[in-house]
Amino acid sequence: MSFLEPEDDVEATLADALAFIDAYAGDDGDAEAVRCDCGDAKRPLTHQERRRIKKPKKNRNKTDDTKSTGHDALCYSTQLQQRKKAELQALRDEAVDLEAQVKQLHQRRQRQRRPPNCRARKENGFAASATTCTTLCTTSDVDMERMAALSTGGECNSPAWFKQVVVEFHRRQQSEQLNGKLKEIWARQAKVNGSLQHLLQKRSLLYVRAGATQFGYLNPSMTDQLREAAGAAAEVSVEDETMSIIAQLEKSVDRLYLASNSVFDAEEPTTISCSTNVKRSSDAQGNCIEIVTTTPVSCALQDAAAVVWKDLNVKGPDPERIYRFVRPDSVKPDSLEKNFMVALHNKAGVLKVDGTQFLRKFEEPDRVVLIKANVLRLPNHGMRFRDRTWIIISRSKLNPAHASVARTCYQLYADGPEGCSVREDVAPIRDYVLSSLSGKVRQDHQMLQNLLIEEDRRAASITVSLTV
Repeated sequence: MSFLEPEDDVEATLADALAFIDAYAGDDGDAEAVRCDCGDAKRPLTHQERRRIKKPKKNRNKTDDTKSTGHDALCYSTQLQQRKKAELQALRDEAVDLEAQVKQLHQRRQRQRRPPNCRARKENGFAASATTCTTLCTTSDVDMERMAALSTGGECNSPAWFKQVVVEFHRRQQSEQLNGKLKEIWARQAKVNGSLQHLLQKRSLLYVRAGATQFGYLNPSMTDQLREAAGAAAEVSVEDETMSIIAQLEKSVDRLYLASNSVFDAEEPTTISCSTNVKRSSDAQGNCIEIVTTTPVSCALQDAAAVVWKDLNVKGPDPERIYRFVRPDSVKPDSLEKNFMVALHNKAGVLKVDGTQFLRKFEEPDRVVLIKANVLRLPNHGMRFRDRTWIIISRSKLNPAHASVARTCYQLYADGPEGCSVREDVAPIRDYVLSSLSGKVRQDHQMLQNLLIEEDRRAASITVSLTV
């Protein structure tokens, strides 16, 4: 194969040819000299002949050098050519070996694609079992119970790992199909939820549809279904809004606790008092109604704190206040959540106020701090009110072990949209709500004072009985 021979062989051949020509020229000179010597052996040699015979010595020396040079070149080129041929032959042998390996790999791959057990069954006469094994191993829509029975039974002679892989593969397929169906259901549910929320925001549309049934536009059963769906969506929406408000109130309570040291004066009061003031607050849009009470009692700090905490955890006796839920310790320990509705009756009608409250207790070595934060809303009038309460029960300086002082500070102010405090149509409603709510809170604080006084009397009676 001449196309596989390298270009160096051409140069080696040329060098061999030149060496051969030089060697041939040297051999002709020697032969002529020999012939001359042989032909004129008996005749005496002339001077010119002797010079002629002597002269070829140099040529002979040159010829010897040429012969040695040609011989070296011939040896080098021959070795180079032999080495090239040996390398070429090694490459050809390696190519043959690689082709054999490739052929073996192709055969092995074909054997792997065709299960050997099925082939063995055909040889042994188990063609039916082999068909069942191949069908179950390659079919995607297969019963998992049947596949599991096949993998544990003796019907399929495939390796254990192969059967396990097939079972896991089909389980993965079923899981993906189930996941896709669940995602579709979730997407439809989210779409329905969005539609119901949209209907909830436009309740007037439901009333229009209800009126349209009189003219035969809608079936009454369809209207009832729409109303039920809107009611369910309304409950979900109200619950989400309530939890959002409670999260805001929780943050507000933490801020109020940090400011609890500056709420009351450092001087300790010694008399029972309850005062109501109207003042301006830096964070209130308008007037702020403030109620401050002081109740010294002759009972220990923990006893007075237990009385206050118990009173705050029960529903009040006010008939105009309806509680939706009271949840203790739902967010954090020593916390309380309330959601209620207050009905304020007047000559013009009834004002419904929706309220949400968050209460938390903070215990310290020398005092117990209870902080409440409320949000009160009038949805029909676009108004909102806020109130905050500090209840601080501290040890008495005169008798720290057996006496304490309970002080409360309640603040109520309007927190409606910007400009609501100066609008003429909402100003009377705002003043009426502030007056009514502050009156109810004043009654609650006076009832709490009465409970503390009763606890003081009970503790005093126990002390007298022990002394006697």
